[in-house]
Amino acid sequence: MKKKQNLPHKSRIKEISKLESLEDIFVISENLPETDKKKLLSKIKKDKSNKEIISKLNKAKTIIELREYLAESLKEDMEKKYAELKDITTQKRKKGSDTLIAELKLMSMQYKMKLFSATKSKKDYLKLKHIALEIKKLI
Repeated sequence: MKKKQNLPHKSRIKEISKLESLEDIFVISENLPETDKKKLLSKIKKDKSNKEIISKLNKAKTIIELREYLAESLKEDMEKKYAELKDITTQKRKKGSDTLIAELKLMSMQYKMKLFSATKSKKDYLKLKHIALEIKKLI
């Protein structure tokens, strides 16, 4: 599996206009220096390509507020995914399938969502996403 190269910060900011998801913006915005964070915020506000993303982020006046909005949106998405995975696991269990490992991972996912909600760090989000993928493979 190829690892994504760490691009210089200027390239990352130019890349932001091509970003299509809140997750992409969240991941890129964490490691930028303060000066580039301001540029990133202004680029996001000027972008008209994805109205759904822009409408959620236009309220942000600072990069800290931007990351708060992003984290909240990502948390809501993960909560929906959690509910969906839990429903599927419950249905499989009712049909007689062994779902113990998936249920244990769901418990882990629930705790990781709370951790992400508190820390709002990229590392916690990526771990949460990884757990969700593992559960999906199990069921």
